Amino acid sequence: PESGFVTLELWDMAGRWITNLLDKAPRVSRLHTESFTLDDFIPNGAYMLRFRIGDFTVEQQVVVVR
Repeated sequence: PESGFVTLELWDMAGRWITNLLDKAPRVSRLHTESFTLDDFIPNGAYMLRFRIGDFTVEQQVVVVR
C-alpha cells in the first residue's frame, strides 16, 4: 500500500494493449472502488488488467461477457 499515481490498463491475451481505464490517476493509500463501462469495440473474451502504482505492478485475468 502506497499513495501515488495509478495506471490501470486492459490488454488482450496476445499481449496487445487495448485501453487505459485509469491513466496516472492520483490515489491515496486506502481501499478504492472504481466502475467502468467498456466501449462497444471490446468484444467478449479473456483479458489482462495491469495495475501499476510506483514500482508496484500486478496483473489479473478478467473475462468480459455481455
